Amino acid sequence: MIYVGIDNANAGAITIFSQAKNCLGAVSWKVVTRNKKKKFLIEFYHCLYNVEKSYLCDKNFVQLAIVLSNIIKMYNCENLSIAIEDVFVRNNIKTCITLAKNAAMVTAILEKEFNIQISWVLPSSWRSNLNMKKQKRKNYRCGMV
Repeated sequence: MIYVGIDNANAGAITIFSQAKNCLGAVSWKVVTRNKKKKFLIEFYHCLYNVEKSYLCDKNFVQLAIVLSNIIKMYNCENLSIAIEDVFVRNNIKTCITLAKNAAMVTAILEKEFNIQISWVLPSSWRSNLNMKKQKRKNYRCGMV
């Protein structure tokens, strides 16, 4: 069984874990400007083989999801479970809507590509499963299910 956790944001990341909670790989991305255009700089690290690669794509969450699906395919995808961090309202609802749309684009591509249903999880639940400290937040769920 392979587990994939996604923190979907403009500066986000995914981690790929084995059933024994060993990290197999990690991907992070951030927004950069190249030739006056916004792009995603995607960095990939494969823990088992010490492979590091970076990719550049347009700042488009559909294109980001395609790159992520190609990276996930490098692992045994027969028994795959993917979870994405649920969306929270911070200072304004407009930000929540933008985050929800971006997360939906990534989720739709990955669900179609792997023919699975992605779980939406609260940050506190995945942090507790990995024995991480609970982050102090005063936010409200946006209603994503």
